[in-house]
Amino acid sequence: APAGGSFDGTVTFDDGNGTAIPVAVHADVDAPFLDASPGGIDFGGVVQGWDALLQSITMTNIGFGDLTITGITFDVGSSQELQLVDVPGLPAKLGAGSGSISFTVLMQAINIGPVDGTVLITSDAIDNPITRISIHGDVITCDQGCPMSNATPNCSSGTCQIGGCNPGFHDPDQNPVDGCECSEDFVNGQLQDIP
Repeated sequence: APAGGSFDGTVTFDDGNGTAIPVAVHADVDAPFLDASPGGIDFGGVVQGWDALLQSITMTNIGFGDLTITGITFDVGSSQELQLVDVPGLPAKLGAGSGSISFTVLMQAINIGPVDGTVLITSDAIDNPITRISIHGDVITCDQGCPMSNATPNCSSGTCQIGGCNPGFHDPDQNPVDGCECSEDFVNGQLQDIP
């Protein structure tokens, strides 16, 4: 049988004289279930000094009756490089099938290495009053996040840029994607590209 919803039935009583008395019974049973999606976030590698792209978590009531969300926070021991943004006012009610509520997780890449945390969503869901969402990311160096051919990257602008070309190379197209793509040579005192 489903955990909640509307139920109809009949209960039959014996009046003690052998007569059956049927009584109609109706019940509306609340059984809210929380669906939080995605069930985990992996920011991947984020260059030190950059903010990762914001990731949203959406909460929906997939059960019966109202769901009340009473808390959205990080578990003890979660990285300080993770932040919750746009958390709704709590407590928040979600009717069954009546839409969703979202909040956002931000990762600020400060210290080289792994960034881990767990978001805890507290509710009156009958299957699980505390929903846990794992968060992971890795803070990486500029060289790791912006590998370039024959060049040293510069990540200070929040994007991959060429910091400088290695000796003997230059960047005629000013495109960081292909790095410093041309070898250089001097012929009669003039800089020449070597194909």
